[in-house]
Amino acid sequence: MKKLYAFVMLGLLSGVSHAEGLWYVSISPGAAVVDNDDFKSGSVFQIYGGYQFTPYLGLETGTTLFDKFAAKSDDRIYIQGYGQSFGVTGHVPIKRIVLNGGAGLYGWRMEAQAGNDKIGEDQGVSPYVSVGVDVILPANMSIGGGSYFYSDVSGTDILTFNIHYGFRF
Repeated sequence: MKKLYAFVMLGLLSGVSHAEGLWYVSISPGAAVVDNDDFKSGSVFQIYGGYQFTPYLGLETGTTLFDKFAAKSDDRIYIQGYGQSFGVTGHVPIKRIVLNGGAGLYGWRMEAQAGNDKIGEDQGVSPYVSVGVDVILPANMSIGGGSYFYSDVSGTDILTFNIHYGFRF
């Protein structure tokens, strides 16, 4: 639980700056690590968008796909899942660099499979926090990196490390 509180504090103290009344959309591939000794790390892909009400505060929603956390004992057994997030974002502009953070809820669905056979599934809603940094490029584009911490997704925590590419309009 201390990990979650530390990540929330970082998320609230961090922040990507956008002009007031600005929409944005980003794609974000990366790696995901599960807090479960039985499974290997996997990959993650996110697409998300949001609206900046002020240069410092906004709302964001997105879709996250977790691809195949394989069991360490047998690669044919794996878990995968997807979900939808909705949260508040904070942004701290420092010239063309923007620190960002957020917190919200993640509605998820995870499946366990052995080969092509589904052997279990679970779904729920969990809290998440995020931190990152963006560099604002010409032509309303941005590139950056960040991390999301999803707490208690199907009984385990998931930490992601992402590179993201964005467009502001």
